[in-house]
Amino acid sequence: MSMKACRSQTFVILYRHVEIVAELNRDGKMLSRFEKYLRHGFYPFYTTETEQNYLVRVNNLITSVIDYDVPAVERVEYETLRKAKHLLNLVGGGVGVRVWICRRGVR
Repeated sequence: MSMKACRSQTFVILYRHVEIVAELNRDGKMLSRFEKYLRHGFYPFYTTETEQNYLVRVNNLITSVIDYDVPAVERVEYETLRKAKHLLNLVGGGVGVRVWICRRGVR
């Protein structure tokens, strides 16, 4: 897309946003669609499968990144990878979980 076309599209969105939203929300289901999008649609893949299978795929993706991609780019010990997985499990597992991180040997 050329810079001129990009600017043209930006202009349309900025100045016609009220009309665009009204058209998208004609049936009144925009909020429920957005909530579904937040649960299922913004990861590297979109699923029409069951939600349970989707969460398994997301978990597998995260595990692959930690197990293979991170060590390929950075020298990291197995124990550090295990701790990273545990930290992600804590952060993603529940609302209201506070994670305290401290540096050893720093006073």
